[in-house]
Amino acid sequence: MIGQGEPQLAERDRPGAYLPCSTHPIFDQLAEDWIAILDSPISVFDALPHIVTITGLNLVRYQLDRARELLDSVPITMICEIVSPKKTVIRDLAADSFQANNALPGLAIEHYVRSAETSHEWQLAVASDDAVLSAAEVLGRQFDWPDPDDLPTGMSAATVCASKTSRLNSPPF
Repeated sequence: MIGQGEPQLAERDRPGAYLPCSTHPIFDQLAEDWIAILDSPISVFDALPHIVTITGLNLVRYQLDRARELLDSVPITMICEIVSPKKTVIRDLAADSFQANNALPGLAIEHYVRSAETSHEWQLAVASDDAVLSAAEVLGRQFDWPDPDDLPTGMSAATVCASKTSRLNSPPF
């Protein structure tokens, strides 16, 4: 195996997002899977589809696990069935597992965004004389929003904040 030089690690987790992190056990699992595939006695050309498939699986696992961590949820389960002509208990369990896993990222994003409402900084912002601008500044810091000068022409931080906070304060349906 040819070395690629020194490891290039992320300096820190990305601020303003729940998903990106600089280290995670699933990253290590992905690397082990790649190494196992590349060390197998098949050509790199034949290994490529397996690398793509295992990468996709580990990306799904990462997204679900990060959602689980954020929501302090139970461990993720993935129940897979071999399709049969008759409906089985396994098929029902697989469908339930899929639906639960499919909902997790959305729940995690909602939880992460709504966490702004519980901060002391948010409470001060919405109680201030210029609540929209103050709230936009809080959200800009917390969620790493772009600098107002970088917004498209005709769009202000207040406009962005007003649309975001109206969704943030509305029922989630």
